[in-house]
Amino acid sequence: MAKKERKLTDQSPPRKDEDEDVLFSAWGESRGDKSFVFEEGKPYDMTILEVTESETYRYTYKAKIEGVDKPVVLLGNSSLNNGMGRGAWDVKLVEEGEDIRVTYEGKYKSKKSGRSGYKIKIQVWE
Repeated sequence: MAKKERKLTDQSPPRKDEDEDVLFSAWGESRGDKSFVFEEGKPYDMTILEVTESETYRYTYKAKIEGVDKPVVLLGNSSLNNGMGRGAWDVKLVEEGEDIRVTYEGKYKSKKSGRSGYKIKIQVWE
């Protein structure tokens, strides 16, 4: 029996930021041609343009980083979300329009769970 020729149709909606000309956060090493690499120990001053809830990352943060032409989407992880006031830490909630400094301080391994993560320092300009 001959196979009937079929065509697949993609029904997944595009990610909101796929259509935009943005870069995506990468901590310490590039993850592709649309990566903005946060170098370990280097502080980056930025303005938060947009905060979005995300199923995958809990939150994403679109930011304008000083000296970078395109907006950068910071993909939320525990350290970033906590530092932005959207996690377990009792810190100021960082809102859209606020100026902050982000410093990637390297990777760490949890003694309790054994999992690796990123240490990210968030400072808010007042």
